[in-house]
Amino acid sequence: MYRPQQIHYFQSQNILISAFKAIHRAAPSAMEQSDIVQISQKYNVTPAQLMIRWGLQKEFVVVTKTSSSDRMTENLNVDFGEIEKEDMDILNGITTSEDIRIREERERNTKMSL
Repeated sequence: MYRPQQIHYFQSQNILISAFKAIHRAAPSAMEQSDIVQISQKYNVTPAQLMIRWGLQKEFVVVTKTSSSDRMTENLNVDFGEIEKEDMDILNGITTSEDIRIREERERNTKMSL
């Protein structure tokens, strides 16, 4: 869930941003979205490597987790260069304003039920 307004605010206050969700459990199967797959192929990396690099370029604290030694090595191998601006823009747009609206509505409902 990429929320540019909140991220901009936190970064303007020099607050580091980190979030955690296992990539393979993202819905709806984020790592299989055609934009992510196509861009990862352009850079000759896996979708996970692409998204880790995206997070680093956004200056997020990126935390990876896996029990596979192969994926550990893969997750560390993200120094393939900068993702180009037009590709960053596409990745930034994967979370839609409708996604954000639905998430914020769920958060409000959760707070109200507490």
